[in-house]
Amino acid sequence: LRISYALLISVSSDTTCKRTLTSKVKRFLKRWTMFGILKKVRDVATMQNCEAVVNTCGRAVAAVLSSKPEKVEAIDASKLRTFEKCDDSYTFALYVDKPKGGTCYVVYLPRSLKIWRTRERDQAELLRDQLNSQKLLVNILEKIGSKFFEAEMEQLRDSVIRNPSFNDIHHAAACNFSRVIAGLCKNRPSIVNDASVDGYYPLHIAVENDAKKAVEVLLSLGAHTAKQDCHSRNAVHYGAGNNPEILKLLAGAHDFLDAIDVIDKDGLSPLCHAIRSAKAKCVEVLLDANCSTGPFPGGSLSAMVSVVALSPDLPKIVDLLLIRAPQFLIEEIGGSSTILHEKLESKLLHHILGNLRDVVNINVRNNLGQTPLYCAVARNDLSQSFTLLTYGADLNIANYDGNTPLHISSKNGDVDLVKLLLCFGASVELKNGRGETALDVGRNKSLRLILTFHLAVKSSGVTNRFSFDLLSDLMQEKALVERQQMTPEQKQRLVNVISFDGGGIRGLILLQILIHIEKLLGHSVMEHFQWLCGTRYSLKRCQNLYLRIKDELFVGRRPYSDKVIESFLCEIFGEETMMAQLRSKKVIVTASCVQKNPPLLKLFRNYTLPVSKAENKALGFDDPCENLVWKCARYSSAAPTFFTPKDNFIDGGLISNNPTLDLMSDIHIYNAACMKVAKKRVAFKKETVHIGCIVSLGTGRAPPEELESMRWNFSLPGGLVEGASMFQDLMSLKNLLIGQITASNGPCVTRARSWAHDQSIPFFRFSPSLSSHVELDETNDQVIVGFLWDTEVRKRIICTFIKQNSLIVWS
Repeated sequence: LRISYALLISVSSDTTCKRTLTSKVKRFLKRWTMFGILKKVRDVATMQNCEAVVNTCGRAVAAVLSSKPEKVEAIDASKLRTFEKCDDSYTFALYVDKPKGGTCYVVYLPRSLKIWRTRERDQAELLRDQLNSQKLLVNILEKIGSKFFEAEMEQLRDSVIRNPSFNDIHHAAACNFSRVIAGLCKNRPSIVNDASVDGYYPLHIAVENDAKKAVEVLLSLGAHTAKQDCHSRNAVHYGAGNNPEILKLLAGAHDFLDAIDVIDKDGLSPLCHAIRSAKAKCVEVLLDANCSTGPFPGGSLSAMVSVVALSPDLPKIVDLLLIRAPQFLIEEIGGSSTILHEKLESKLLHHILGNLRDVVNINVRNNLGQTPLYCAVARNDLSQSFTLLTYGADLNIANYDGNTPLHISSKNGDVDLVKLLLCFGASVELKNGRGETALDVGRNKSLRLILTFHLAVKSSGVTNRFSFDLLSDLMQEKALVERQQMTPEQKQRLVNVISFDGGGIRGLILLQILIHIEKLLGHSVMEHFQWLCGTRYSLKRCQNLYLRIKDELFVGRRPYSDKVIESFLCEIFGEETMMAQLRSKKVIVTASCVQKNPPLLKLFRNYTLPVSKAENKALGFDDPCENLVWKCARYSSAAPTFFTPKDNFIDGGLISNNPTLDLMSDIHIYNAACMKVAKKRVAFKKETVHIGCIVSLGTGRAPPEELESMRWNFSLPGGLVEGASMFQDLMSLKNLLIGQITASNGPCVTRARSWAHDQSIPFFRFSPSLSSHVELDETNDQVIVGFLWDTEVRKRIICTFIKQNSLIVWS
C-alpha cells in the first residue's frame, strides 16, 4: 500500500492532485491500520467473551429501565395545580398537563397518587371509570391502613387493566387482598361463589394467581372447589398446575373429592394438569387423595409425560405414577406407539432406561414394526439415538418393510447418524424387502464413501502390523518372546496393568477402544487386568454415565456446579463407599494437591504397603478406609476452570495426564516394600509382582495447530497496535503452556515405553488421531460422533493387536 501511494504521487504532475491523493491515501492507511487492530481484537472476541459482554450490558439496561412510568407514586400538589382537571370526580380523577396533545394522568385524589399516565385519553378515561367502580374495595383498603397502600393500588390497577370484566371480589382474589375479601363478604356473603362475566370464580382466580391468603379466606367463607368455569375447570385444575401448598389447602375442603377427577373441555383431569406443569409435589398430593389415573379423553398418562417441557421433577413424577399405575409406561400413545417412540427430554430418557429397565422394552415395536431407535433416527434425532444405543438398543431390527435404522439414516442423508450407527456396530450388509442395502439407498456421495469404507474395513481382515518405529518394534518383539517363554509358575506372579488418560468427555474414546477389544475377546476385557487407574463399572454403563455428564453436568457457564457433580458422584459410587471396599482390583486415582507451590501429585489407592502405618503415611499411602470413593473421584475431576477445587485438590491431569509412569512407579514401590518386609518374613517375598503387560489408553491426539509468528517481547507496549500484538502473544503462550502441562502423548509415552521395554514388558499404546480439537466439556453431539468415528476408522490397529498378541499376553 505504501509503495502504491508513492507511485501515485510520483506519476501525478498536478500539485493540487498530489495534495488530494496524499490526503485520501493517508486516510485510507489510517483506516487500514485500524482494521489491523480490529483483526487482533477479533481473536479475543470469542463467543464466550461476547456473551459475557452482552449479558453485562443487558443487566445494566434492565437496571436503567427498572423505574417504570406506571409506578404508583405521590405527585406534588404544586405540580398537580399546573395540570387541567378533566372531570368532577373526587376519588379517581383525570388530569392533563397540556390542553392539546398532552399527557393524561389518572390520579387518586385522597392521597394525591399518580396511578397511571398515558398519551391515549380514551385509555385514561376507561381506567378512571373502572377504578371508580371499585370504590368499595378501595375504601376497605383505606380502612385497613396498610403501609403498603401504594403497592396495593398498583396491584389493583394492573388487575383492572388485565381483567376489566371482574367485580370487586374477583380483583380482591387476584391481588391476594384477604382482609378486603372478608370485608366485602361481611354484608354480601353470597358473592364468595359469584362468577365473573367471563365465568371465573373468586377461588379459581386466587388459586391461579398463587394467592394463598386469599384462598384460605375464601375457603373459610364457603367457596366451592367443585364449581366449574367456562372451560369446565374447577379450582383443583388450577391448583394442580400451580402451588402444592395451595393444593393441600384445597384438599381440606368438604367438596374436594367431588372436584378431583373432573374432566375439563380439553379432556384433562387435575392430575393431567399437574403432570403437564411438571409439578411433582402436586402429583403426589393428588395421588395421595386417590385420584383417577385414567385413561383420559385427552390422552394416556404416558402421552402426558412425553410432552412435558424440561424439568428436574420429571423423573420423580414418573416414579410416583408407577406406584399407582405400574403399566403406564407401556401404554400405547395414539393407539400405535409407546413413550420410548416419542421425543423425550434427555434426563427423563436416562431415568427410564437406566432405572426402570425392567418396566420397559427398549426394542418394543409400534404398529409399523418400528423400534424406538428407528423412530429417533427417522426424525434425525441424534441425541436420543445416541442415548438409546448406549443403553443397548438393537440397531439391526428392521421395520415391516425390512428397513433398518441404517437404511433410513442413509436414505435421509444424515451423515452424523450413519457414523453413529456404524460406530455401534450397524450391519452394512443387511437388505430390506426390496433387496437393497444401506449403501444402495444412500443419497449422497459422502454417505456412500463412508459406507463403502466401513464395508472394506470389515471385509479386509487384519493385515496391518502394530508398529511404532524400528527400535521400538525390536524391543517389543523381544518382550513378547520372553513373555511367551515363561513357565506357568512364572506367569502366576504376573499382573497386567492398564492406565487411562484424562480428557473429560473424550473419555468416550477409550471406552470405544475397550468395547472393540471386548467384542473380539467375547468377554470382559477388565478380567485380564489386576492393576489400574479406572472404574469398576461395565463399559456400557460408563458410556451412559458420560452421556449424563454431557447432559446434566456441563450446563451453563464454567466453572460448573459443585453441587451437581457431587450429587452425581454420590449417586454413582454411594455416599459411604470407601476406597478399601474396591477389593477385586488394585485401583489408583490421581489428583493434584494445590495447597503449596509447586503442586504435588497425590495418588488415592485402595491398598497400602505391607509396612507400618507410619511408614505408609511417610510414603504417601493413605488408609483406604478413610477415603470416600466419590470424594476421590471429585478431586480427580476438578479440572481447573471447569470445576472448583475440593479440599485443596484438583484434577491429577495437571501433573499426570498420562498416569502410566506413575502406575509403574507405584508397583515398583510396592515390590520394594515387599522385599524389605521379606528380610524378616520370607513369605512376603511371594507378594512381589512382575508386570506382564502394560496397556495405555489415550483420549485421542488432536491435530497440531499452526501458531502465528510470535515476538515474545513483553516489554511496555509503545502503542495500541503493539499492545494488541502483545496480548495475542500472551494468549498463545498461555495455550502453549497449558497444552504442554496437560500433554498425554509424545515424550511421556516414549519414556513409559522405554522403561517398559527395558524391563522386557510388552507395552501397547492406543490413542487415535482426531480430525479436530475437542474440548473437555464438549456437549455438541455432532462433535462427539465425529471423534467416535475417528476412533472407529482406526480400529483396525486395535484388531491387529488383539489377533496377534492376545494369546501371548493374556494367557
